[in-house]
Amino acid sequence: MDDIQKFQNRFDPEIRQKYIGGTDIAAILNLHPYKKKYEVFLEKIGKKDPADLSENEAVYWGKVLENLIADRYSEVTGNKVRNVNRTLMHSKYNFMRGHIDRKLEGKNAGLEVKTVGLRSAHLWGDEYTDEIPVHYELQVLHYIAITGFDYFDVAALFFGQEMRIFTVRRNRNLERIKELEEKARKFWQQHVLTGIPPMPGSTIETAMAFPEAHRGEVATLNPMQDPMVTDVHNLSEDMATVQGKLDSAKTKIQNAMGDAEVLENSRGYEVATWKNSSRNGKTFRTFRMKRRREENE
Repeated sequence: MDDIQKFQNRFDPEIRQKYIGGTDIAAILNLHPYKKKYEVFLEKIGKKDPADLSENEAVYWGKVLENLIADRYSEVTGNKVRNVNRTLMHSKYNFMRGHIDRKLEGKNAGLEVKTVGLRSAHLWGDEYTDEIPVHYELQVLHYIAITGFDYFDVAALFFGQEMRIFTVRRNRNLERIKELEEKARKFWQQHVLTGIPPMPGSTIETAMAFPEAHRGEVATLNPMQDPMVTDVHNLSEDMATVQGKLDSAKTKIQNAMGDAEVLENSRGYEVATWKNSSRNGKTFRTFRMKRRREENE
């Protein structure tokens, strides 16, 4: 069996239906940009086929580049890596499983490989930090939970020409891993095993839950529900105001930065970056606010 076939097997819909994988967990926690919890539910109970990624062009090229990126990672870091061509399972929850890209030889650690294009580059932070898009971060934390690894390096190839390395560590995310495990357990036991769907949490999910209208049927709100209508009207009116205030607040920060690349607050903590980027030979600046720092950090 060649590498491409092994990679395609990782996305077999019938196999993926039997467990919660690394790409499911962010959706279950309502933090995936492209997938919803209700969609995962429908997949796991067999009411909706998971996306067949075996013939997806992006997945194919991701696999081809994965080998090259992993090799380059080894060259740069000196860490030897090896493939793990099997499904890994959580020691306590057998419904939490996954396939990792690589195991670091001689270390209790793994490697995930990603490719990053122009549209998602702004979601990544500085190299050698753990500032990666949240759905990838949760995927890695899921893998840490099932492997018991101390950390995962994430080797990301930006724009097909620049590799950057990030690191997500177990000891910095112990509470988040516990929360992830508990949310996965509740989802599996309360919804998948019972067949009882989770409450839709977005308009995308309500469209999945109620795909067709019953002709002539009328629903009526009770007096306690009437404020929901007012809320929608008020929020719609407030949205433009809030967006304007947000733009104004960012403008003040950019004015304070001027032509500086990095902004620090009065305590010396980095709070924003406004770095140069390029596209089609043109240079522009990408503004990014850093994660809010809590008082006890």
